[in-house]
Amino acid sequence: MRLLFTPIFVFLSLFAFSQELTTIEVYVPNKEDEVYIVGNQDALGNWQADQVKMEKVSDLKRSITLKLEFPAEFKFTKGSWESEGIVKSLSHNPNLRIENINDEKSFEVKTWMDNIQSEKLDLDYDIKFINSEFLGDKRMIKVYLPQNYSPDKKYPVIYLTDGETQNFEVAKGYINALSQPSFNIIPPTILVGIVHKNRNEELFNQQSGKYFTEYLLQELIPYINSAYSTSGFNAMIGHSNGAEYNHILMMRNDNTFRGFISLSTSFAGMGNKENELAAFFRQYDGTKMFYFLANATMDSPDRILYGNTIDSLYKKNPNTNIEFSKKTFDADHVTIVPHAMLDGLKYIYQDYKNMEAYPTIYDYSKNYLANLKETYGIDGKYEFLDLQGYFSDIIGNRKLDEYKFLINFIEEQKLWLGGGFDPINISNHYAMMKMYPENITYYTKGLEGFDGYTEKMETFPILYFSNITKAIDSYKMENKISEGIAFLEKSREKLSEPYFLEMTYYLAKVSLENGVDLNKGKEALNFCKNNFRKNNVFTMEDLKDLENH
Repeated sequence: MRLLFTPIFVFLSLFAFSQELTTIEVYVPNKEDEVYIVGNQDALGNWQADQVKMEKVSDLKRSITLKLEFPAEFKFTKGSWESEGIVKSLSHNPNLRIENINDEKSFEVKTWMDNIQSEKLDLDYDIKFINSEFLGDKRMIKVYLPQNYSPDKKYPVIYLTDGETQNFEVAKGYINALSQPSFNIIPPTILVGIVHKNRNEELFNQQSGKYFTEYLLQELIPYINSAYSTSGFNAMIGHSNGAEYNHILMMRNDNTFRGFISLSTSFAGMGNKENELAAFFRQYDGTKMFYFLANATMDSPDRILYGNTIDSLYKKNPNTNIEFSKKTFDADHVTIVPHAMLDGLKYIYQDYKNMEAYPTIYDYSKNYLANLKETYGIDGKYEFLDLQGYFSDIIGNRKLDEYKFLINFIEEQKLWLGGGFDPINISNHYAMMKMYPENITYYTKGLEGFDGYTEKMETFPILYFSNITKAIDSYKMENKISEGIAFLEKSREKLSEPYFLEMTYYLAKVSLENGVDLNKGKEALNFCKNNFRKNNVFTMEDLKDLENH
C-alpha cells in the first residue's frame, strides 16, 4: 500500500486547488454583447467557445463567479472562436492567465474578432471581413489607406499575402514614407493585407485553399474596387510561399496584377515550372509588367538556387513587356523582408518619377501625365522639383528657346508659389547665362512692380536686396554705370530700412570705383561713415579703401 500511496500523493501535489469562489469581470465595447468565458478546465468550458456564459451586470460590464483550479487560462468570446475578444492587440492576443486568488481578475475587451473596430485598437488601418463563397467562410483583410485619401482620386493597390504577419507593417511603413509629399518617390497607394486561415494550403491552392485564387480574383479584388477608389494598377507582394504563389498568379490568363515583388522564392509545391516560366517570359504580350525578385545570402540553398534559376530564365528569354530585376541581399529568410521590400516598391513604381524618360522639358510637358495614366491609372500632376534637371541643362548650355518655354510652362501650371516666377528669379537665370541686358530688364521689372510683388510675396524685398549685386555687375558689363547708379538710387528708395545703409554703400562703391557721378559717390560714402553699424556687406576698412579712389 505504501508503494501505491506515495506516487498518488506526489501526483496530487502538482496541482493547486482553489477552495474559494473567484469572480472574473470583463468590460466590453457594446451594451448588446453576450459574452462567454472559455478556458482550460471544466468550470471554463474546456475551450468550448459557447459553454459558459457570463452575467450582464451593466451595459458594458459582464461577470461570473466560479470555483477555479489555478493556474487558470482563458479568453472571452461571443459564443464562437470567430468572435474572440481582443484584450491586448490584434497581432498579440494570448490566453489570459490567473496564477492565484490574488491575481488581477478584471479585464477589458477592446473589440471582437468578427467585427473589429480599428479605433478601439489604435490601428491606422481598417479591418474588413468578406463572406467568401469560394472558401466557404468569412475572411479577414487589412486595408491601409494613404494619408488624405479621397474618393475623388484614383489609387494603385498593393496586395500582400501573409497579411497577418509583420510583413504588413513593413509594407505599410515603406508605402507611407515613400509617398509622403516631401519625398513623392511613389504615388499614394492602398495596401491590402490578405489574412490566411491555412496559409500553405491557400498559397498552393490545395485542399481547403483549392479556390484561394478564385477568392482573390473574383471576390477580394472586386470588393476592393467597389469599396475604394482604385486606379486599376494592382501589385502583389509575396514572401517565401507567397513568392511561389506569385508565379502561379503571374502565369494565369486571368491575372490582373501588373507588379510582383517576390522575396525568397522557390518552386516548392509547384512541381517543375521552369519550362512554363520560360515560355511565359518569352511569350507574354500583355500590358507592361514589373517583376522584382530578391534572394538572401543566408537563405536555404534551394531558395537561392531557384532565385538564380528564374533570373537565368528571364535573361535567356527577355521580354520588353516585362521589367525584371533580381537582387541579392545580405539577409536571411526572414530579414530579407525589410531589406528587399524597399527596393521592390521602388522598382514596381520606377516609371512614376523616371525623369530619364523625358530628356527635355518638351518631352516632360507632353508625355509625363499621359504616361502616368497609362501605366498606373492615376491622374498625376506636374511638380516643380521635377524641373531641376531641366534648369541645370538649359542654363548651363544657354538654351534660350527652351528656357522661355520652361518659364511659360511654370506660369501656366502655377508651379512656383502658386504661380509663375517673379522677375528677380528670372533675372538671376539670365545672369547665370551671362545675358546681361536681359538681367537688367527683369531686375527693372522687379523695381517697377516692387509694391505689387511685395504684397504677393512677403520675402520679395529680401530676394531683391540679396541678388542686387548681379544687376550691378550687369550694368558694369554693359558699361552703363550712370544708369546703374540711377537704378541703385531708385532701389534704395523702395527698399528703405533696413537696407538703406547697405544700398548707399553699393552706390558709393559703383560711383567711386568707376569715376562716375563722383559727387553722388562722395555723398554716399560720407553717409556710410557717419552712420556706420555692423553689417554683412561692408566694414570701416572697406570705406577707407573707397576714400583712396
